Amino acid sequence: PVGGEQKMDRDLVIEFLRDEEAQEQIVFEAWDFGGQEVFYALHHLFLSPLGVYCLLFNMEWMVGGEGKRGEALAFVDFWLNSIFLHTQSDDGRCAPILLIGTHKDRVKEAGQHE
Repeated sequence: PVGGEQKMDRDLVIEFLRDEEAQEQIVFEAWDFGGQEVFYALHHLFLSPLGVYCLLFNMEWMVGGEGKRGEALAFVDFWLNSIFLHTQSDDGRCAPILLIGTHKDRVKEAGQHE
């Protein structure tokens, strides 16, 4: 462990995935949380420091009018805070979060992608 944190050896994982005779498996699961408020009370039951979280958002909303942009930013902020709150460790770190913008093809100007 480095700094009290245990890391997976990348080469070991690749070797394991290539070994067709391996007795154990590496399992990846993807869960799609309902983003509607009615489901918010259940999210904490599924959030874990051992997960990797993909936070998807519609890029069109970020360049829409100020009202739409404000709603989109509030949505992203809510999820970032929720994941942080429910996955943080004693040292204040949280599970990895990947921000993924969708609908890039509908956001035409390069400056809008910043």
